[in-house]
Amino acid sequence: MLLLWPGSLLHCAVVQLALVAQLLLERESVAAVLRARALAALHGLAALLLAPFCLGRVWEHYGPLSPLVLSRFQPLWFAAGAATLALAAALWTRPALGATRARRVASALLLGALALAAAWLGIAGLREAVVGAAGWFEADPFLSGIAEIHPLLFPAGAFDPSAAQRLYSYLFWAYPIAAAWLLWRARSDRRADVALLVAWASVFFFTAALAQRRFNDAGAVGFALVVGCALSDGLRRLGPRLAPLPRVAVAGALAALVVGGASSAGRDLAGRLDESLAALRDPQHVADPLLRQREVLERVARHLREASPPTQGYLDASRTPEYGVLSTWDSGHLIRYYAERPVSQDNFGPYVGRRGFDLARAYYASRSEADALAIARELGARYVVSTAQGSGQQPIAPGTLGAQLLLRWNAADSTSLLSPLAHHRLIYATDDIDLGGGSGNTPWSAARLFEIVPGALVAGRARPGALVRFRLRLRLADGTPVEYAPSAEADAAGRYEIRLPYPTEAAAEASVRSEGSYAVASEETTLALALSEADVREGRAVAGPSFAD
Repeated sequence: MLLLWPGSLLHCAVVQLALVAQLLLERESVAAVLRARALAALHGLAALLLAPFCLGRVWEHYGPLSPLVLSRFQPLWFAAGAATLALAAALWTRPALGATRARRVASALLLGALALAAAWLGIAGLREAVVGAAGWFEADPFLSGIAEIHPLLFPAGAFDPSAAQRLYSYLFWAYPIAAAWLLWRARSDRRADVALLVAWASVFFFTAALAQRRFNDAGAVGFALVVGCALSDGLRRLGPRLAPLPRVAVAGALAALVVGGASSAGRDLAGRLDESLAALRDPQHVADPLLRQREVLERVARHLREASPPTQGYLDASRTPEYGVLSTWDSGHLIRYYAERPVSQDNFGPYVGRRGFDLARAYYASRSEADALAIARELGARYVVSTAQGSGQQPIAPGTLGAQLLLRWNAADSTSLLSPLAHHRLIYATDDIDLGGGSGNTPWSAARLFEIVPGALVAGRARPGALVRFRLRLRLADGTPVEYAPSAEADAAGRYEIRLPYPTEAAAEASVRSEGSYAVASEETTLALALSEADVREGRAVAGPSFAD
């Protein structure tokens, strides 16, 4: 289990605590010594089996001792347990330390504390690794924005039991009674150790789910076991007392209990059924806005795979890719999978590549295109996915590059307006209109794909101080008109200069195509300008229209 998922060490620790508690509660001294030796051998075997996969591994972002990844921590954890248990068994053979349960408990606690202190102070890097891993249980700026990190009953700070009732049904509120019932029943059960282990593990992960919703998967298993056992045992014991009652009444009461307990889950199931029926009637209809957004991002990723050159290292992490893609952190996995292109940040946030995570936030929050381009160069980014979420780490602020990459709607002539950026070229745009969403210009549903290009350097002459306006009409693949309208001012010598990222000649399969040439206007005169694909991609210097006398 640890080789597949290092985080399952937490599940191992729950069982270890139960085994140690069982050891310390042993009444007989000889049995306690034998059990301690057996547990020491168990832990030693685990350390030996893990060692070949863990020793010698050093992670760039985690070091050699982090419990978040497969490292030296896991075999060290079990080896330390083996040594401590073996030493406890040796000490308990002495009557002064092992004759009574109280002495064994006291000596074990003292031994454990000394071993923990020695490891904490003596093993270099252990303290930093453990403290860093414990960050997953803190609401830091990144984790606080993830829904599954929020408390189950207080998802937004205020008490809200709807998620708990939807995930667990109304029987959620019966869980404390069921757990107490199981613990009480375990007193006289011949297999009390099994019942106690189930109850302990269930209570641990159920409590963890209350603290952070991401533990719901593990909490739900224990919940089902505890509540199921309690209901089964309770009905079996109540059976003789219910025998004189009419069977119809008993069946009706049980049915009411089941329906009432599961009504929340039933409503959720009915809602999903309604969505499925709507999808059957209209295959393009998607009711959930999150699913619509996912579909929109999938389209962008698939287009990126077709429109961009492949990179090396997609299936070989030892090779450095030629370029990367900037997007929201929570769409990183999706883009990597569907586009088969590397991303600067992904769903692991800062925990797998903090540098890319921090630089992506700075890129979308940049106040100038020049600053953003410097960050993109540092990241090696060539393509940018633009949504209303920006980097996904913080709301988009007006005036930032994240806001400039969003299309603005001009209701006067039903045209989308592009910001006058010089190096960001729109190559694909899509929304969720055909998935059942609203206006194609709603920020939530729209996604745009930009390519960072050198841009053609256009220079010409005009009256000193005169404004030279450029206007290019573009059309998306679905027919939506888009307008790009930057401008430049002539200097005191009567020379203007501007970078333009859009060619007027585009391939037939291009998703964003120009409708003619640039219309270049200054004062009362309008002239035309044509740019080739090579002009834009190679950053060529091109002579622009001259308005000087």
